[in-house]
Amino acid sequence: MRKRLVVVLAAAMTLGLAGCGGKGSSTETQAAAQGGQSQAATESQAVETSAAVSSGKISGGMTTVDHPEITAEGKSADMTITVSNYVDIAGISPFAAPQSGRNDIRYLIYDQLAIMAKPGGDVDEMDFQMAKNIEKVDNDTYKIELYDYIHDWAGNPVTADDVIFSYTTMADSGVSGKFSRLFDSMEKVDDYNLILHLKNTALGTAQYVLQFCPVVSQAAYESQSEGERAQYPIGTGGYKIVDYVSGGYCYLERVEDYWQTDESLRSYAFSGQAKEIKIVVQTEAAQRANALITSNVDVVPVVANTDIGLFQNEDGTPKEGYNVLATLNGVTYYMPFNCSEDSVLNNIDLRKAVSYAIDAKGVMDGTFGVNGYTLSKECANVMLGDYNPAWNEEDYYDYNMEKAQEYLEKSGAKDVSLRLMISTEANEKAMAVFIQQYLDMVGIKVEIESYDAALLTEYKKDTKMWDMRIDSVGNSDYCTDAWNLCTTAHDNGLNSFMIEDPKLDELVAAAGGLDTHSTETVEAVHVYNYEQCYYVPLGNFYKYSVATDKLQAWPLHPYNYLLYGGFIFE
Repeated sequence: MRKRLVVVLAAAMTLGLAGCGGKGSSTETQAAAQGGQSQAATESQAVETSAAVSSGKISGGMTTVDHPEITAEGKSADMTITVSNYVDIAGISPFAAPQSGRNDIRYLIYDQLAIMAKPGGDVDEMDFQMAKNIEKVDNDTYKIELYDYIHDWAGNPVTADDVIFSYTTMADSGVSGKFSRLFDSMEKVDDYNLILHLKNTALGTAQYVLQFCPVVSQAAYESQSEGERAQYPIGTGGYKIVDYVSGGYCYLERVEDYWQTDESLRSYAFSGQAKEIKIVVQTEAAQRANALITSNVDVVPVVANTDIGLFQNEDGTPKEGYNVLATLNGVTYYMPFNCSEDSVLNNIDLRKAVSYAIDAKGVMDGTFGVNGYTLSKECANVMLGDYNPAWNEEDYYDYNMEKAQEYLEKSGAKDVSLRLMISTEANEKAMAVFIQQYLDMVGIKVEIESYDAALLTEYKKDTKMWDMRIDSVGNSDYCTDAWNLCTTAHDNGLNSFMIEDPKLDELVAAAGGLDTHSTETVEAVHVYNYEQCYYVPLGNFYKYSVATDKLQAWPLHPYNYLLYGGFIFE
């Protein structure tokens, strides 16, 4: 394994995002939306060095430079770091369901076989944790060699049997439908060697499965009740919980007999510098900002756009005493059309009229603030490994009132009235109002219909309930992850556009296949989406994190969350 430390150099922040200070939608809307996506993907394109550190401007991708000297070596190992979280620490038990707050704790208290170091990277580009080596046998089979000295905090050895126990328990629990669909089985070779079998050979499957499941000893797991595991579990990571109050705080201490004693083999999730990590829950954005200003906390992972001006100058540089990190949220907004016979939008010319009438930049400007976002020409994140930056220069039904009127006339539709379905999420409500106003300018009336999560889940599968809807895709590694979500059939057998489209299915399968993924197959999906005008791409918003200027490096997972155990301070 090539050892890597994927971090972002704090001194280089804010990645040239001038003009962001003090602009945006409501404080709490920004905080909730930016912090609440646990499976999102947006990160630096890591280089194959001991450290990948961001520098320069963000422009469809985060640049990296080799900066191996940013390490914890020679620095204080007795620090107490206080982090202000906007969400509660949740899902502490090793096989708990994915939820907001879980990723803030799982990489502290549990180790995995490996951890991703960059979006779209191969398995051998991952940062191995418990796995000493991972060898691909074929597309659905991998040989895994474990270190022969792994143990948990209670001293229980962790061997192949424990890995198999962890993986089968996670799969059988059903808490993650995706994991259960992708993981097949594990086969023991001996105490420190095993074989992983996958059900699916799609691009990114192995990386997801290798890092998703925390590995614990079966003996420790079975020695505790579910209540104990949900509050004070026996883990394998670099930190253990010493005090926890749900909704209040979670205090952790460094494990002094952490099993990986060779610092050169540790992942970027654990620098080991902090002796104590205190995570306090502060749900109010103003409370978090004030805590940093008054030096009561060291790091605030989610600062609202409306508060970023307290820490960042108008020219994009951090104010004295602070470091600011700006990363793209992993959730991409887009607006799919109902292309079934039950909607007037089964008329492609009317879909094109709607697309040309909407100024995506205006929608995102108004919702997230100028420069508080980036546009996308797909329903996929611009930071993904196979997103083509050249798409950004294309006319993908870019705002053009003349063309909107032209296609409206060509469609033959008269007195058009459309139903725009949205959730109760505040950002979607704001975007819907802007879309309504743009379409009104060409004579298309829009009725906004907002539903809670339960009703939305049902109604979006009903061809008679909507014409357009605002949706979001949580990306991971590749554009095909987003496209798969669009093509996946609902209970009614229809895709997200309320039709069956075998050609789109075939194109997405080719783009997402390990043996068929290429620039050409990815481009084919993009071109087909454009030709069919299935949706209006909108984009992503920036997530801002702020720390004191003592922070030298931000350890950032490719799914866009900070790994608190990897912080490096002066």
